[in-house]
Amino acid sequence: MAETPTMEVRARLSAETANFTRGFAQASQAVDQFSQKASPLRGVMTGIATGTAIATAAIVAFGVKSFMAAARVDELDYAINAVGKSTGLGYKVINDAAMAIRRQGIEMEIAQKSALKYAQNNLDLSKAADVARIAQDLAIISGANSSETYNMLTHAIITGRSEVLKSVGIQQSAGQMNEVFARSIGKTVTQLTYQEKQQAVLSGVIREGAKVQGTYEESMKAPGKILRSFPRVFTKSKLLWAEPCSRASDHLFFMDTN
Repeated sequence: MAETPTMEVRARLSAETANFTRGFAQASQAVDQFSQKASPLRGVMTGIATGTAIATAAIVAFGVKSFMAAARVDELDYAINAVGKSTGLGYKVINDAAMAIRRQGIEMEIAQKSALKYAQNNLDLSKAADVARIAQDLAIISGANSSETYNMLTHAIITGRSEVLKSVGIQQSAGQMNEVFARSIGKTVTQLTYQEKQQAVLSGVIREGAKVQGTYEESMKAPGKILRSFPRVFTKSKLLWAEPCSRASDHLFFMDTN
């Protein structure tokens, strides 16, 4: 008789344990069902979070690149002012040449650098934009970027390197250009100064450029060329977006240092 309460307790505990186990199993099943139904939503939310993170990273990267591009252009603007003073040409003459080059579809930084090189080497700045137009025509034929082509043409004019001329599509060598120029001023090639040889190549490039004149305008009728112009448009958009920030940072910097 003394064992009866113990057996009753065991029976009650066994029943309660069974009820708990059954309830736990039902709860687990409900959680599993909810997880299955929520799985697509979780995928959507994960996708949204991932997309947001990627978009944010892209915006930040674009902002940083834009600011750096604008800062570089601003830096070269100060260089134009300094070279304008040292050469006696003045800021306006060199900057106007850079703007004229830019209007031919050349990236701003390259346009500024080229104008500076023309000024430093006492070359005719009024011809710089003409060379930019030739670069556009040559770039269509070679399939290259017009800004890179113009940069290479400027380098060839300054250095007289025939291989660079050939690489952008100019068939006449620097030596041949020197001969033509020397005859035009009543000298021999050996009598030409370094600056006259630069002028000879500049004149030769403009003369050779006449052979491909109009190529760029015709190419703009083709959708492919418009698509290839997107990188230049993208670069321009970066400058437009970041220029106010660059100017503001300059102002804050000088306020802090004064």
